[in-house]
Amino acid sequence: MTACTDRTPVQGAKRMHMECRTPGKVSVGAALRAGQRRRVQCPCRGSVRGSEAGWSLLESVISMSLLAVAIVAIATVITSSLTLVTVNRETAVAMEAARQYVERMQTTADFNEIWVRYNRNADDDPTTGAVPGDTFTVTGLSELAGAVAVGQLIFPEAGMELREDVVLPALGMPRDLDGDGDVDSEDHAGDYKLLPVTIRLQWNGAAGPKIVNFRSVLIDR
Repeated sequence: MTACTDRTPVQGAKRMHMECRTPGKVSVGAALRAGQRRRVQCPCRGSVRGSEAGWSLLESVISMSLLAVAIVAIATVITSSLTLVTVNRETAVAMEAARQYVERMQTTADFNEIWVRYNRNADDDPTTGAVPGDTFTVTGLSELAGAVAVGQLIFPEAGMELREDVVLPALGMPRDLDGDGDVDSEDHAGDYKLLPVTIRLQWNGAAGPKIVNFRSVLIDR
């Protein structure tokens, strides 16, 4: 069934225009107008979706970059912690070796033979008993390239003489070694009552070359 209605006459027009509509159907003009609106709106919606996709990709890249930085930072901290643990262990091994060596020197039967048995001069070595010399190895530590051993003894000496006037502030030198109340420039290899010594330990460690000094003063008991 078709219903026809009169449209209001256009101003200045003499004839009437009749617009017929079929119930349930959209007029051609309305359909064209709706199509125009859709054509105008669709590019806008597509642009919004493209913008959202661009932001999502950018956010993903930023998130991945932050995650990579965090992983590198965590790995660096873990590596540094493991290295520090190893360095501390190596230092503890070195210091314990030095302490034991000092105890060994202190228990030498004749106190006045410590110097001749542990110095670097092979010409004054006793003919009997152990003569360790001024270097020693340390189990668990590897010596530096070109070094004879990890451990080395340093005495207040000048040339091949044990002297009181040697300047070694870390060992309190110069100082009176024979107990006569005077500091002189004589060789006290045979009459010292005090024997300052530095045990220097140097090795290739987890963090590179490492040097530790252990100082002590041996006393005639």
